[in-house]
Amino acid sequence: MTPDPGVTDDRFLGGKVRVFQPEQGFRAGTDSVLLAACLPDLPRPNVSGGHALELGCGSGAVILSAAHRLGAMTFTGLEACTDALAL
Repeated sequence: MTPDPGVTDDRFLGGKVRVFQPEQGFRAGTDSVLLAACLPDLPRPNVSGGHALELGCGSGAVILSAAHRLGAMTFTGLEACTDALAL
């Protein structure tokens, strides 16, 4: 898939996570991958796969990076900006 003009196709974690994001404004980068790395590994005793919620997930770089690393968890991302949702 080729992104629309004004949108970039970016890869994180050695190309394992693909994110479409606008050329202008906030752009996800290494900080997003580092934030995802801060989530603790699961499972823990008496805890199922776990669930994480990201409010204002934008392009999804954090939640997608976390989901790649923590496949046993369930992730939900909520975003109010319709432009970000369209990506």
